[in-house]
Amino acid sequence: MRETNCVDSTTPEEREAQSKIKCTTTFTTAGTFREIEILANAGMTPEQRKAIPVYSGVLKYFPDALLEVTKASLVGNKQHLNGQELHWDRSKSTDQMEALTRHLLDHARGEVFDSDGVRHLSKLCWRALAQLQIDVENEKTN
Repeated sequence: MRETNCVDSTTPEEREAQSKIKCTTTFTTAGTFREIEILANAGMTPEQRKAIPVYSGVLKYFPDALLEVTKASLVGNKQHLNGQELHWDRSKSTDQMEALTRHLLDHARGEVFDSDGVRHLSKLCWRALAQLQIDVENEKTN
């Protein structure tokens, strides 16, 4: 069993630096992923970049869970994109919250794995991340 200390020790300056990170995603007209560029270095000092602990604040907390979400991504890509390079084709499914809820209901009924061998909770997490990404992008454009 692992124990993780989840104390937020960020300073106001670090939180301000975190809010300045910009993500830009470019899509083709069909809505498929073309390129993603994370502009974490845009005008940020090394100290400001260090204030965003992606590795120690997310990856170290949930390594096994994130691997399961990655499996869901790989299986979904193979199923829906016929062996194309791994990418998120946003035109394939736009009902993130509906799909997330269906996987939650399946899990609640005691079904751990979907028919393709991927955990329902992994698919639920993938859908939640997809919706969060969409919401954050929408906030940036409004």
